[in-house]
Amino acid sequence: MRYGGAQAYPPGMEVSPRRMPAWARPLLVVAGLVAVGVGVVGIFLPLVPTVAPLLLAAWCFARSSDRLYRWLVNHPRLGPIIAPFRSGAAMPRRTKWIVLGVMVLSFGLSGVFLLHSLVARLVLAAAAVVAFTVVLRLPSRAGTIRQENSRA
Repeated sequence: MRYGGAQAYPPGMEVSPRRMPAWARPLLVVAGLVAVGVGVVGIFLPLVPTVAPLLLAAWCFARSSDRLYRWLVNHPRLGPIIAPFRSGAAMPRRTKWIVLGVMVLSFGLSGVFLLHSLVARLVLAAAAVVAFTVVLRLPSRAGTIRQENSRA
């Protein structure tokens, strides 16, 4: 879905008026581009996150580059991934529990079978805490994804 002409942003996705100082903008652009790269890799590789880096990229671009922000939110593949989060949509409660269960299995099995270094396990544990915090802080609602898709 593209938004062109006079309307530069999809409804509810306007750029925040809070801009960063001029010296910080190039750093945010680089951080956003790196985050987009990680997010794209995460689409194809299991255990590499997709949504969180794309949300980070949107935040960085919103404060540094209107052009890159518009590109990200209007991108045919990446934009729809972050659109529900940007508009404040809630995650179905059942889906949230499934996501948390998959995360427990992924982090647990990775820590037990793939990582042998204590430092690597500590880094994985820190990533797990951050990921769990992000998912648990998302707003919840009753229903399932199938019910949501049947309404569309």
